[in-house]
Amino acid sequence: MSIPEALNTVEFDVALHAAAKQARTRYAGEVKRIDKGLVIALNGGVTLLPNGTAAVQSASDAEIVYHVAAGTCDCPDYSRAPDGRCKHRYAACLVKKAQKALAEQARLAALAADTRRYYASYSDPAGITHVGTVLRTPSGWLFVGEDGEEPLYVADAAVVLGGQCALAEGKRDEEEARGGLVALITGYTN
Repeated sequence: MSIPEALNTVEFDVALHAAAKQARTRYAGEVKRIDKGLVIALNGGVTLLPNGTAAVQSASDAEIVYHVAAGTCDCPDYSRAPDGRCKHRYAACLVKKAQKALAEQARLAALAADTRRYYASYSDPAGITHVGTVLRTPSGWLFVGEDGEEPLYVADAAVVLGGQCALAEGKRDEEEARGGLVALITGYTN
């Protein structure tokens, strides 16, 4: 797969530069190869394939494509580069890291935008079950118990969702308009 059109943005370039900065810190002696890999990535010379490999254009001839797979590359520099870290491997790695960083940013933005509350129960470490509402935040589930205790963040495994609050409140209004829950279930009204 090539870099999706939506990722050919300033945000993607920033993510590539951030990944390159991390690589330069970790592999200080390989700055030239990292920067050459960055140029290949910025110019769209990396195609990530569904099988986990990458096709990476040569920096000197766009008609030549090298294959990066399982920590190897079929370019001439692979055998000379420290631990085989050639510019093509760096280019593929930078694109993967940039895509991963943008996906994480999108995930956190979606969580921040989701303001739905849910009825839920929470089992604390002592095994006591509390009832209340939860809200999904980037830091995890924020649980607010009906017992008036302080809100707290709880683990996914400790929360059992019971329904979206807005939906349940809407249903309650509908039930009351029709004579209550008993009337809805049995068909009898007062």
